[in-house]
Amino acid sequence: MPSGTHPLTYPERCHIYALKKSGYSIRAIAKELGRSHTTLSRELRRNSGDRASRITTSETHREADSGVLGDD
Repeated sequence: MPSGTHPLTYPERCHIYALKKSGYSIRAIAKELGRSHTTLSRELRRNSGDRASRITTSETHREADSGVLGDD
């Protein structure tokens, strides 16, 4: 991974899919998140289909175990 980059977080992914579903463009979402539109485009292309409507259960459990998700 290039220096200075970090993977999308679970909350970022949820935000991306929610905004995309609401009709926002990839560039508008990227600007709001402070991310490259290319990063978002790749995310959406890689994870279209079922994942676009829900993040996989295994990822949710993994990130919950790592403390990424709050205790709400």
